[in-house]
Amino acid sequence: MRYKRQGRAVSLLVIMLASGIFSWAANEKEVPEAIYTGIDNASVILTNIDYIDVKNSNTWAKEAIYETGALGIMKGYGNRNFGLNQPVTKEQAIAAAYRVVGREGDAQKAAELLDNVRLPADKKKNAINMWADGYLQLASDDGLITNRDRADAFNPDQTALIPGTSFYRSGNAQRQEFGDWMAKAMKIEPVYGQDKIFNSFMDWSSADPVKIPYLEGLIKNNIMNGTGNGRFDPKGTLTRAQVAQIIKNGEKFILPILKYEKKLGTIESVNKSIDSSLGESITTNTFNIRNNNGKLHKVDAQFLTDAVAKSKNEQIGTPMPGTERDFIVYKYGKIGKSDLLKSGDRVEYIVGEDSSVRFVNVVSSVNDTKYMAAQVNSVDPKTLTINVTRLMDLEYPDMSKEGKKTIANGSGGLVDSTYRYSNSVKIYNEGIPAAIETVKPDSIYILTIKDNMVTDIKSVNLTLDGDLRIVKGIVEDNNPQLGYITLYGENGDGTNPSGKKALRTFSYVNPNGMNVFKNQTKAKIDDIEPGDSVFMKLDEKMNVYDISAVDNYIPRYARIITKKPSAISVEYDNGVQQVLAVNERIPVIVNNTVAGIDKLKDGDRIKLILNQTNKDVSVKSITVNDNQKIIKNIYKGSLIKLDESTKDLVVQNLERLSKGQWERSHNIGISKLNLGDTYKIFSGDKALDIETVNDKLRNQEAYIASEGDYGGGEKAVIVSFRDKDNLESLADDIIARNEASAGQLGLNKSSNSINYGPSTIIVKDGRLVTGNSISEDDAAYIVANRDNYTGDFFAGIVQLNDRVDPNALTIYRGRIKALADNKDFELESFSQLKGQSWEYVNTPKTLRITYGTKILDDSGLLPQREFTGYGDKTYIGRSVYVVADNINALLVSTAPYGPDGVFAKGKVVELTGGSTGSDGKYITDPTGVKIKNAKVYDMANHVWTDTKDMTLNLLKNALILKDKKEISPSQIEVNDNLRIYRKGKTETGDAFIVFVED
Repeated sequence: MRYKRQGRAVSLLVIMLASGIFSWAANEKEVPEAIYTGIDNASVILTNIDYIDVKNSNTWAKEAIYETGALGIMKGYGNRNFGLNQPVTKEQAIAAAYRVVGREGDAQKAAELLDNVRLPADKKKNAINMWADGYLQLASDDGLITNRDRADAFNPDQTALIPGTSFYRSGNAQRQEFGDWMAKAMKIEPVYGQDKIFNSFMDWSSADPVKIPYLEGLIKNNIMNGTGNGRFDPKGTLTRAQVAQIIKNGEKFILPILKYEKKLGTIESVNKSIDSSLGESITTNTFNIRNNNGKLHKVDAQFLTDAVAKSKNEQIGTPMPGTERDFIVYKYGKIGKSDLLKSGDRVEYIVGEDSSVRFVNVVSSVNDTKYMAAQVNSVDPKTLTINVTRLMDLEYPDMSKEGKKTIANGSGGLVDSTYRYSNSVKIYNEGIPAAIETVKPDSIYILTIKDNMVTDIKSVNLTLDGDLRIVKGIVEDNNPQLGYITLYGENGDGTNPSGKKALRTFSYVNPNGMNVFKNQTKAKIDDIEPGDSVFMKLDEKMNVYDISAVDNYIPRYARIITKKPSAISVEYDNGVQQVLAVNERIPVIVNNTVAGIDKLKDGDRIKLILNQTNKDVSVKSITVNDNQKIIKNIYKGSLIKLDESTKDLVVQNLERLSKGQWERSHNIGISKLNLGDTYKIFSGDKALDIETVNDKLRNQEAYIASEGDYGGGEKAVIVSFRDKDNLESLADDIIARNEASAGQLGLNKSSNSINYGPSTIIVKDGRLVTGNSISEDDAAYIVANRDNYTGDFFAGIVQLNDRVDPNALTIYRGRIKALADNKDFELESFSQLKGQSWEYVNTPKTLRITYGTKILDDSGLLPQREFTGYGDKTYIGRSVYVVADNINALLVSTAPYGPDGVFAKGKVVELTGGSTGSDGKYITDPTGVKIKNAKVYDMANHVWTDTKDMTLNLLKNALILKDKKEISPSQIEVNDNLRIYRKGKTETGDAFIVFVED
């Protein structure tokens, strides 16, 4: 019997241990570091944030939506609808920026002050609309938006605002706008150097320069990210789900501002107690959490039930629910309260300064989930397996979290393991959802493993914190003499300690003592070459002590002949040409910084890292030479001799090509030009050597292209002799066509075809290029020679530049921000007319008022003295069209801005209105025009489409231009061809701008 009782006692002990009773007792004896409670409105918050559209979605932003909702930062639309894919308006974005810093109350007070001074009929009837006024007022007070923006936002007639210029409060917020507002509200330090990330985005230059430092601050702190394809999309819109995620990304800044703190731990046990001492039953569930610092935290959730006298709803008499102190829990895609939590849950919990728990996120369960940092060796999509080298076992799925990091060393060193991965595995590269194809061998990831199945794969920095530091990359440079090696990542990315997204350089203190392998064979550090794939181990000082390399790549040096969106044609130094496929994923390194393919230009000298096999050649990286040589001058002169020993070209009567005209050189008489290292000499498209030149071409005239050298001088790189008996002609024109394969081009103003060949000096973007780089609509200066016998034209020089037209005029439109009487005026931003479209520029523009500046108002010509920025008739805030010569305003018109303006053209049939004298001349100007053969410009397809004849009004302040000069309506003649910018898309309307064309 005694043994049976002992057996029962042992069994009972096992049951008690398994049930956590002894664990609870131990916890009761341990003094907790902190004790927290729930909040009394958890049920209300849960009802508000239990969004139907979020619950039924698989959005990656679920946790962010629920967390920001639980903290009162992001709010739904009501009726349990969050609107996760709805674009965020400007006023909503400003409201979110202020709620993250806890200024919702300030906004409501500001809104009440604004509403108090309104007339009864003008008071806001909707609370949300009224509160939005308060946020806008705060934004204006704090300088997040301008006073003009505020005036636009409060304008009762939003239809009167100008698209592209005015501030529409209900318009969609741009990514750069929200980032700018959020950074300023949070007081994120702006980064003016753009050291790290922002310059790595291919579209960084399209961002507002004023906002870039604030965006850089957000990106540097991983609050905002790119779109996953190398772009930031500064002018793109945001969805509400994206805003929620951005706010969550910034929680390390936001939570302290709101006086919250996020903690991390594991639930060891859950204990239940009931207190009925006051005649009511209060149930308390106590969650014993082992914090990641090793200390015990307790969280109490309380429920009041079976009250003696329950409160009732005053309208319908139903019992009110009992008082509670609970908290919101997000677990595995579901939202609820504390009853979702179980022992063994790994949790993140957000607590307030009042020791209340506001939100709990269940990360995983210790019973079924493990984490490890591992280097991926291979992925097999057919068998759904992944082979990895285990580097480190983790307690939580984040290298930045405090907690246990165990180096996964086995008896044979690092452990190789093969796992199956789930068909629905979640992949995140730099925090952005991705496909399994993006998981690259030799890169390092954090794996989430449940029941020996990989369910999550998340990329991490190539340098791991802790005792084990491993770096993988491609060698850009290895210098054993100076003891350093420079790498870039598999995708061209890399981060050095300064945070700059560029090349990464590591030192090795003792080259002879390093453990070096190449192609699985013991090697020396000198054997590591550019293009090698390397795997390096670093010590605690970040110095390399172990390196293994594979020579998959070879460096080649070349010049770009032509660049297309998906390929580059190059010529190697040995003269061999090749076409190579390129894409946006290939890193282009310019000035030691990773750039995009769009930075390449025809004629660039480059270093290629190629992966070359018997079947294919692929580009791994492109480095643009830092010593890029630009064509400095183009000359012509008569050859005296070519010195074979010094390679000096001795010429006389030297002239320089400048803006399509020959100018005499400053060197009078004889001049010398040294030949460059890669010079070419031609006569009639035939390449010549120096001996032939001296024997047969003395006193012949030649065109000479020279590059700048390091000493500030220049060297001749192409010498092309011409037949001086042939007539030379110069053209300043636009390329109308280019038949590269036929070696022939056409010009807008000429019907003659011009031939070109290898001896033609073709310069684009300051670089020597081939005929393949000539494009239609290029502005060109051309020096051509006409054969006296055949009459054919041959181009000796084609210089592709931005055409300089001294008579060119520019047309702007914008809103006047400031006006100095009789001196100048400033547009707060502007659009410039380019062909048939307006190109918007978000920067101010100052234009000078001269004695010749004409002002056209609604009543016609306005004296300059009445064009003022003060008084009842101030022009500040008015939208205007401006015809300008450089910075001088020639004509200013207040013609109304047409938000639906379109271009039309046609031939004048009749002028309407006005009056004429007996001689048929106009006494008063006509007020309208009828045109036939009318066409309307289709902006979507960039074509002119036929339409019906039009009758248009000529406003008194319409701009009418002929031969780049202003004319009056009476100077328009029947049969004139007109191009008109007008209001509306019907056959009638107002003409704002009229061009009288040939």
